[in-house]
Amino acid sequence: GGYAEHGPSHVALSLYADMQIQGTSPSIVTYISALRASGQIGAIEEGRKIHKELRQRGVEEDPFVISTLIDMYAECGSLHEAWGAFNKLPHGDVVPSWNAMLKACGINNEGDMAIHLFEKMQEMSVKPDGITFTCLLTACCRSSLVIEGQNFFKGMKMYGIDPTVEHLACMVDILARSGHLSQAEKLFESLPHIPSKQMWTVLFNAYNIYVGIELGER
Repeated sequence: GGYAEHGPSHVALSLYADMQIQGTSPSIVTYISALRASGQIGAIEEGRKIHKELRQRGVEEDPFVISTLIDMYAECGSLHEAWGAFNKLPHGDVVPSWNAMLKACGINNEGDMAIHLFEKMQEMSVKPDGITFTCLLTACCRSSLVIEGQNFFKGMKMYGIDPTVEHLACMVDILARSGHLSQAEKLFESLPHIPSKQMWTVLFNAYNIYVGIELGER
């Protein structure tokens, strides 16, 4: 778990292999850690082997396992297999698994698919949380869906969710990457906390791309 969380991930997988050689039976937590490590280094074949073991043990449909499988396949670039894991979800109201699938769409630049999935959540009366909107806004950003991102940001209060720094950062990113620099800078300056290095970089790069080096220097 420590190596899966902090790296190097390949050591986590090596320890997982040692467990099997020594005949130590993995727990659900062990499998989840090994899946996370597989996703972090793109070891999709190792992830598939672990998935097969989970299926054989009859724990493939555990919601935490499903969320981790979705993350692993998404990180490895296999959105199709991420969908396959998501479709194993036994209860449609498990929000973390929906969030994992939304995140998977964002990772693979499938913003329209993320929006469709969010609409499906609403149809099934699955209540979104703050993480849902972070994943949704990130997907809109990566697919340059500016208007859609703005609408989702404005619609958060309908669900009783107040924007966090993460949501604001997503909106700065969406606006800056799409050339809406005055709006991005205005939102940037309204942040309640000191902006992160990543946010400064996003804004800086956007100014250099769209309006030239002089304003970038400012």
